Amino acid sequence: MKILIVSHNYFPAIGGTEKKIKEISERLVKSGEEVTVFSSNAQTTEAYIHPEIPLLPPNSASINGVRVRRFPVYQGMRPLLNSVHRHFCKHELRFNDIVKVIWNGPIIFNMVPHILKEKADIIVAIPFPFLNMYYAYIAKKIRGIPMAIIPCLHTEDVWAFDRRIMYKVLSDTEMILANTDYERNYLITNGVKKERISILGDGINPQDFNRSNPQEFRRRYDIGNAPVVLFVGRKEEGKGIDTLVDSMSMVWRKIPQAKLIVAGIRTYYSKVIEKKVSSLDARERRNIILIDNFEDSEKPDLFASADVFAMPSKVESFGITYLEAWASGKPVIGCRIGAVASLINEGKDGLLVEYGNQQELGSAILKLLTYGDLKRKLGENGRKKACEEYTWDIITQRFREGLNLAIWRHNRKQELLRKSLAIPEIFSTAKIIIMDMKDTIKKIWDIITQRFREGLNLAIWRHNRRREILRKSLVIPEIFSTAKIIIKIIIMDLKDAIKKILRKVPVLFYIAYYIYRKVKKFTHPITNKWILYKMLILIKKDPVKLKTYNEALAEEEQKRHSPLTRAMPTFMTMNMDNQCNLRCIMCVRRRYPQEAINALRYDFKIYKRVADETFPYAKWVQLTTAGEPLMANNLREQLRIIKKYSVKVDLVTNATLLNNDDLIKEILQVLSCLHVSIDAATRRIYESIRIGAKFEQVIENIRRFNRLREKLYAMDKPRLHFQVVLMKRNIKELPKLIELAKGLAVDFVECSHAVIYNERMKNESLVYHKELANYYMKVATKKADELNVGLSIPPLFNAVDDVQGRRSKNNFRSEFKICPFLWKRAYIEWNGDVVPCCVPGHPVMGNVKEKPFRKIWNNELYQEMRRRLYTDNPFDCCKNCFIVAPHDDAAYLKI
Repeated sequence: MKILIVSHNYFPAIGGTEKKIKEISERLVKSGEEVTVFSSNAQTTEAYIHPEIPLLPPNSASINGVRVRRFPVYQGMRPLLNSVHRHFCKHELRFNDIVKVIWNGPIIFNMVPHILKEKADIIVAIPFPFLNMYYAYIAKKIRGIPMAIIPCLHTEDVWAFDRRIMYKVLSDTEMILANTDYERNYLITNGVKKERISILGDGINPQDFNRSNPQEFRRRYDIGNAPVVLFVGRKEEGKGIDTLVDSMSMVWRKIPQAKLIVAGIRTYYSKVIEKKVSSLDARERRNIILIDNFEDSEKPDLFASADVFAMPSKVESFGITYLEAWASGKPVIGCRIGAVASLINEGKDGLLVEYGNQQELGSAILKLLTYGDLKRKLGENGRKKACEEYTWDIITQRFREGLNLAIWRHNRKQELLRKSLAIPEIFSTAKIIIMDMKDTIKKIWDIITQRFREGLNLAIWRHNRRREILRKSLVIPEIFSTAKIIIKIIIMDLKDAIKKILRKVPVLFYIAYYIYRKVKKFTHPITNKWILYKMLILIKKDPVKLKTYNEALAEEEQKRHSPLTRAMPTFMTMNMDNQCNLRCIMCVRRRYPQEAINALRYDFKIYKRVADETFPYAKWVQLTTAGEPLMANNLREQLRIIKKYSVKVDLVTNATLLNNDDLIKEILQVLSCLHVSIDAATRRIYESIRIGAKFEQVIENIRRFNRLREKLYAMDKPRLHFQVVLMKRNIKELPKLIELAKGLAVDFVECSHAVIYNERMKNESLVYHKELANYYMKVATKKADELNVGLSIPPLFNAVDDVQGRRSKNNFRSEFKICPFLWKRAYIEWNGDVVPCCVPGHPVMGNVKEKPFRKIWNNELYQEMRRRLYTDNPFDCCKNCFIVAPHDDAAYLKI
């Protein structure tokens, strides 16, 4: 049997798939089969998208009897492809799946022709989601030869593996060799016929792990007799290495001498791991050993020296390193995900934990290190399982049986097809007659062609004769000849010109539209041009283009300080619900009885009407700054409308109600950033500020959100921010809050001073505790730099006097910062009031119950406010604004 294997990479490339193909191919060659492997000349999948990574030379060679041909990966258009890929993913355009497939690579222009030339009995393609799978499928369809696929699905990676085109290929294949029962069931639920799927799995050579020298390995790395936790695998984001490092802090509290070894091929993510390790204290750093690009011959020593093997990964299609740990008699810890959970029998040959849960992982490690009997039992059961079910000889036999079945199915299908096309005997005479008429038909066709040519010549002759007669008929008496001839010529020219114009109407339309776009000086707002923009959306079928144009126009109008803006808001804040489940001490709501505030209800029709007017232009919408948005009765309907208009959400929440997985998944579909209002890192201080909240519940809800967020592809992953209100009560907590943010994978910490509305809270204002505030803000800034956490804090108070002095000498305009609100943002209150910003004391610009928003956006009050903003006499709310004038003490005192 001649077998052609089309793989993304091949030995010496390191990885589970590469090892599987090498072991199976070499065993097939020894048993007399002829095996050829086509692969790229890359050693890692990162080389497909990072041109700077070196490649192997493209060549043909024989490795242990296997003929290997490496094809050059084309990287020339990678920057362009990255840009196209980002655009298609961001806007979810048509053919997005195909763009993703091409972006994954490897791009090899000459692989398909060489597959077609290869005289193989069957093609084997491995693994998805790479482009080599489609090269093999195209060749299969052209040549009509059988094909088997080893998909190696990572079902948790929705971005890479939830593609219709992939399942179309799988459904049109003679044999699919799945790694696990879980993968088989997953394929069946996605429409693949179960009779086409067989279980293959991965394998090991048990004898390789009988020859080990753990003492030498421990001596080389100065481990001594310390217990060792081992990770072996590619150093990638989804492998859970960061969680493993974090979980060791729990282990070190009980077993301070325990070591963690992280071994694997070096990747771009290795720098992230090294940075994380370097952020630990010196004692913890000494207990972590990082090993890059070790040889296969070192693997038995590596596993033999370990006490526990832990790989808390979410991106496994099988997990061959679990087998290697079992072959060494070691207990394993994996994640409770489909493929791994179907391999590891929890409590019998290993333990399972939730992905990203460092407490559960730390407890599992401690359990195995503490209870020796359990550790030995799990290790021995694992060794027995690996040696009886997962050796390479067993896997190769399954592979051969799968290929034979695929060839049999293909031949049977071809035989049935031939029978269905067989012509009965009764038609044989007619068939012979038709064959004999071939020459006669050719002669008839030549005659038809000749007559067609003669007809064309006759038509041209008649046309020329008619023109000659027309010219003779234009002979006019001499007295009128000049004038009439001129008139005739003019009329004929006009007719020709009109015909040309009518043919070029579409071109002229686009020229006129281009000129119109270039005309900037028209006085009425862009909203009155809704017909043009509806036409633009209809023509382009891309509403994002309108949002981008509107954003650029808003930026231009702000630079011009134009009172009458042609742009619509790019950021809408919708305070569409006034309810809240907390009574925070600094909240303006404390002025009013809780029952009275919660009794207020908004009209959902307002939201829909404002959304229809503004969301086609807006890029972002923020749900509430005055209440808790997760209490809104119509929250899911709001999210549906937001998704309809391709708007991204900024959600401000206290996170007490962020405990529903289904709701979080709906929010993640449209979320740009989640702002969690949290003001302290300890339970006592937090609950004294956010009255009614439970600190532990909030932290658990944030972890829940993070677990669901981590399942998204990096490009679609929303940001997570802490929103902190600073006051005397919690200023000392700020450095600890930075540490908490680091532990919870928070991207940014936003701090602002409390705005005081009553005498009772006056002593909490940091305006009266400037030295204390300055000290802890400096400490927090240093801590944020050390931990690499984004931090935004107000200016230090030590420059207040100088700033106040300058502002008294100079005019207001020279000191005023750029206001982001009057040209780019709008706030809609629960009762329909339109206000310019969130600063207290602002005027009400109008009400959307009474007038359309576009009329309010450019009414006289809005124009007056924009006109006076950059003068010496702005509105009162602008004079003491804590956003644009953060040095001003009066900005924080509204008593």
